[in-house]
Amino acid sequence: MRVLIVEDDVAVRQLVTRSLAKQGVEITTAGTCAAGLAELHHSSFDVAILDLTLPDGSGLDLVRTLRELGSPAHVIMLSAAGSERDRVQALELGADDYVVKPFFVRELVARILAVRRRRDGARDTTLEYGAIVIDLAARQVTIDGAATSLTTKEFDLLAFLAARPGYAFSRDELLRSVWQSASDWQQPSTVTEHVRRIRTKIEPDPLNPLVLQTVRGVGYRFEPPHDKQVEQAVATSPGHVVSGVEGTMVLVDGHIVAADPSIVSMIGVATEADLLGRDVLELVAPQSMTAAQARRDAASTGLAQGSQVVAMRRPDGTESFVEVTSSSAEWNGGPARRLSIHPSADPPARLRQLVTGVFSEVSDAVIVTDPHLHVRSWNQAAARLYGWAEHEVLGRHLFDVVKLAADDPKLTSGLLTLEETGRWFGESHQVARDGSLVTVSSSMTLVRDDPGEPVVIVSVNRPAAVPRSNASPHSRNSQVETEIQRGLDRDEFVVHYQPVVALDDLHVITVEALVRWNHPDRGLLLPASFIDAAERTGLIVELGRAVFHDACRQTAEWRRAGIDLGVAINLSARQLSDVALFDDISAMLTVTGLDPDALWLEVTETALVEDVSQAADVLHRLAATGIGITIDDFGTGWASLTYLKQFPVSALKIDRSFVTDIDLNPQDAAIARSILSLGEELDLVVVAEGIETVPQQQALQALGCMIGQGFLFGKPVPAAEVPIERARRFRRADGLGDRMPG
Repeated sequence: MRVLIVEDDVAVRQLVTRSLAKQGVEITTAGTCAAGLAELHHSSFDVAILDLTLPDGSGLDLVRTLRELGSPAHVIMLSAAGSERDRVQALELGADDYVVKPFFVRELVARILAVRRRRDGARDTTLEYGAIVIDLAARQVTIDGAATSLTTKEFDLLAFLAARPGYAFSRDELLRSVWQSASDWQQPSTVTEHVRRIRTKIEPDPLNPLVLQTVRGVGYRFEPPHDKQVEQAVATSPGHVVSGVEGTMVLVDGHIVAADPSIVSMIGVATEADLLGRDVLELVAPQSMTAAQARRDAASTGLAQGSQVVAMRRPDGTESFVEVTSSSAEWNGGPARRLSIHPSADPPARLRQLVTGVFSEVSDAVIVTDPHLHVRSWNQAAARLYGWAEHEVLGRHLFDVVKLAADDPKLTSGLLTLEETGRWFGESHQVARDGSLVTVSSSMTLVRDDPGEPVVIVSVNRPAAVPRSNASPHSRNSQVETEIQRGLDRDEFVVHYQPVVALDDLHVITVEALVRWNHPDRGLLLPASFIDAAERTGLIVELGRAVFHDACRQTAEWRRAGIDLGVAINLSARQLSDVALFDDISAMLTVTGLDPDALWLEVTETALVEDVSQAADVLHRLAATGIGITIDDFGTGWASLTYLKQFPVSALKIDRSFVTDIDLNPQDAAIARSILSLGEELDLVVVAEGIETVPQQQALQALGCMIGQGFLFGKPVPAAEVPIERARRFRRADGLGDRMPG
């Protein structure tokens, strides 16, 4: 198979070429309209992938040239999300398909390989659907073994539709694809007449066709025949929808005027008549209602909308998820909308198996989508940043609610990088709900399940810092960097320690090392005053080294004195990505003489997803030396069970947001109980942090929590004030005591 790619984005050309080359496809590429035209005049191609917008022209010109040359090439257009009018024009000119940017290479490659399968006579010489067998090589149709006589165009039309089962095509589309003509040159009634004749030859009852079906307001569709018993079982199975079957309905002013049999089956009504005249929103389940209404409102203003995942409510009370796309149509000479609907897996069920949830304590906007960029979770930080509440966006396409300030050619290549490597970092300019400009630093992670299939995309978006004065961002960043660097040079940063205790007898097990800035002008500063700036400027790495050195040295001194204490030290995302981290920590342990078993490293869930592969590699190497790994603030980010298996985690810390009202709020108690159960199942130590009252302590103990931390047991204090008298003494000469995290 020969494929032509005309696309001005070099990264897109390279990634698509690399993926297709692995499939044995011969590729020719061009970056301009002129170069594409030259290739079309010089060679013939089986598939042409054409970008609608090129530096020196339009992909529409290339479509015209292809059809004028009589090329049978399958044409796939690449278009921006807002280019519906151009996509329709491309289809009218003879394009066969389109892919909306940004897209994943996997989707485009799958479409190309589908074309190859249909055209490769050596592989697919027959199409078999029950009793109907279509021999593409011999151009013969048999039904129950008996040959059926079809004219050339009857065979071409039937073969075209049968090769695309479940998809509806208009008469104009069939004229272009089967007759290589257009409605200007040939009457659409030609298609109608050929369909009628085919039905008389293949349908048991031509007046009530089961295989070659009419989709009212749209056109025709080949529906593969099914075994009667299977159909009956499906029809009587509550909430069941046959996977992969696409249905079509037509709307006028939001009301249903036509629905095909697949829609009738999906929704679970008896006949099409049960749907006609109803507002389509009546079919939407409450959980998707607000987002569906928001999509309708946006579409009514003329804004092009991507696909959307919607929970659909059936008459028997069950719900099923479907993916909906829409396009312009006509009905009785007036404007209408054509909805294409096909079943979708239950995304929330899959996500519940992989993630713990996103709650308000996370400062970064965390957005989780399915692999097709439908929003499946949207935390409160995202709501604050973009102005949309979660219930208004669930199921909608990400770029319908988080719009880009301008077309960004790097976005498509960024998504292709995400697909290929599982990671993408970048900065983008976005538009919030109120029209304001939002600039974010974004990190996207593609999470796959054990077989390697994409499951979700986790996006962590952090607003870029806004200067508080008229100084430029660069000068302000330089000022902050200078202050922090000065503080490091003058040893202004000090380490305080907060005890972590056994809840039964309150003996101190370990301490958590927490940095403070003894600022010469502003006094003792808590981390909230400077950690973000240190992270942003990269000085967090040097600051972390200073904390590690002091904490390891102090803990080693306690242990040499016979005090059985360990120490827990926090690691940021920037530190995890530092290639020298393992060597630095190893050197600290050697210099200070601290045993690795006495050191615990605490990482947040959001830090883990910043760079999964780097984090997994360095944490495994550190754990191999005996260092313990704890997930901090557990339950406030997207830590999945996949990650718990992927990382060498030994302990979890229940975030303080679930502890504050644990003695009053049943929901907080349920979350804490779930985390404790998870720890028990996975043999992980669980620590509750933020305990400030005796009722909180008692509630946690009642749930089975054995270790806690909080002001009730001691605030962070300098090393000299740590209550080491409440710690146990070593009972062994080697100085190794109980192994518990902080």
